[in-house]
Amino acid sequence: MKIKSLVLLFAFALILVGLAGCGRDIISFRDPAEKRREAISEFIDKDVAVETGETYKTEWFEFTIHSIDKVKSYAGYEAKDGNRLYKVLVTEKNIADKAIPMGSFDFYMDAPAFEEYIWALAPLDDTMMPESFELEPGEVVQYVMIFEVPVKTDKLALVYTESYDGGGDGATFSIPVK
Repeated sequence: MKIKSLVLLFAFALILVGLAGCGRDIISFRDPAEKRREAISEFIDKDVAVETGETYKTEWFEFTIHSIDKVKSYAGYEAKDGNRLYKVLVTEKNIADKAIPMGSFDFYMDAPAFEEYIWALAPLDDTMMPESFELEPGEVVQYVMIFEVPVKTDKLALVYTESYDGGGDGATFSIPVK
């Protein structure tokens, strides 16, 4: 009788453990980038009204993505086989009361299938955004960024996420690439 009771108790415990997982999506995030990627995927799926040509305000600066265009080449650079180039034209304005560090690593391309973010190419000419620069209070700059992205990419987006010096993220701005 004791063995039968133990077997029933064990079976009941297994059922409870199984039910505890029902109705929940089981997602294992191995690192914060993977968690961010899932959040971005949901963000894009909700078709948030972040559009080219509109100006958006972060805590430190305003930015406008004027255009995101496929190009065959830029400044003599051509995409590698299986990839394509996207030319992004962006304007940034410092709205803070002090200079802020900016650079081409502020924006990146992402898609749910990517294992890593895709960063802009290093500047090929002086029209492209430098890898780093100081944006002075009230200063407005306009730069080109070139991204090399796999041809077969679903839900591609240009993304900017506010990151704080003390750690943590603020708002994420995601512009779907059409």
